[in-house]
Amino acid sequence: MFDYQISDHFDYLAPDFTDLFERSNASAFQHPQWLTKLQSYMAKHSKAEGITLTIREQATGRLVLVLPMLRRRKGVLRILEFANLGFVDYASSIYDPTRLHFLLQQKDLPKRIAALLPAYDLLWIKHIQTPDLILSHLFGKAERLEAGFSSHRTCFNGSFEDWQQKNMSKKRRGNLRRARKALGEQGSVSTRLLECEEEIETAFKALQAFRHQRFSNQAQNEWIQDPEVCAVYIELAKSGLKDGTARTYQLMVGEDIAAVGFGLCHRNDFVYLLPGADYENYARFSPGLVLLEDMIKSLINDGFCGFDFSIGDEAYKTKFGTRANAIHTLAKAETWLGQCAMAAARLMKNRTDNMSKRELLALALPPKKKAWLDKPAMLQNDALACVADQLRPAADNRLLTRPQYLEVATPLSPQEGKVA
Repeated sequence: MFDYQISDHFDYLAPDFTDLFERSNASAFQHPQWLTKLQSYMAKHSKAEGITLTIREQATGRLVLVLPMLRRRKGVLRILEFANLGFVDYASSIYDPTRLHFLLQQKDLPKRIAALLPAYDLLWIKHIQTPDLILSHLFGKAERLEAGFSSHRTCFNGSFEDWQQKNMSKKRRGNLRRARKALGEQGSVSTRLLECEEEIETAFKALQAFRHQRFSNQAQNEWIQDPEVCAVYIELAKSGLKDGTARTYQLMVGEDIAAVGFGLCHRNDFVYLLPGADYENYARFSPGLVLLEDMIKSLINDGFCGFDFSIGDEAYKTKFGTRANAIHTLAKAETWLGQCAMAAARLMKNRTDNMSKRELLALALPPKKKAWLDKPAMLQNDALACVADQLRPAADNRLLTRPQYLEVATPLSPQEGKVA
């Protein structure tokens, strides 16, 4: 009934995938343009191996399921995950809802897919917003882990004034009115939806500078500071001008750009991805919140149904009447090394700063492997030491977060406990 295939370079702009995406319930992060940019970035700047799983009807050749995945290394660990590379806030399988019942009826589907996939130690599909029946069926033995954070969305009903009255407290509305008035004393205040490519490039340069100011103590981890990453977002913003899939807003105070906001448009929702404001000059006037209020007013006037603040539990999101939706990770260990990482994931809520490498490994290693720790030479093994070093940050809530891809490490042979 179905044909199964793995591809290392799938054409996400092909009409059959575009048609499938429109029929599916996938998120904005599985849009053909988004996945095309992600695939291009992966090929040029990442050591990750792109893998696209496709399922087609045998009789018609019609595409019914696509899973964009990748295999990468983190230290000695081989991880199979949803194609992410830090660009994807919501992971979702892309399938034809009219064929869901038939796919779930295929009892041998998980075995067929497992036979196609490359070898890996750990399956780690993060940023799952809602239960995904396809992923749960394909990886039936995987655990559903709480990510420890949520996404946040506010719904639009009626006019902007109606939404404001229902979702913002009287105190919050008053604070924003005062902030806007004070900001106006610094110069004329205006918010615009950008409609030309040159303005978008200027806005993103400002956005990059604002976020560097705000997160200067984390400069290495600030995603948008990477010129190649920033270029991807600029390209997406520009293409969004043409097909309506993205919007970039900017708040001006006189001649100054005081705040910038970028996000995706998907099925009458706006997904807010990149905020930035000039806190060096305008911090006391809350320019970011002023821009947010103006963006919401613009979106309501244009017929949008909701504003998705995306993942992360920043306090400001609750000020706009949002509801939280817990994010989950689908995880499954395929090897003993994967079991180590899974154990680390279970320790995410515990602090283990003072644990020795031996104690960390004792918590994570399968029972049959713990005898290794009685051999002093084993604790000097570079590969095992690397595993221990991976466990420590994992237990401190930093396992497999927004990726800082490491150099490729040689795999560890479980039989000998040596570097193969």
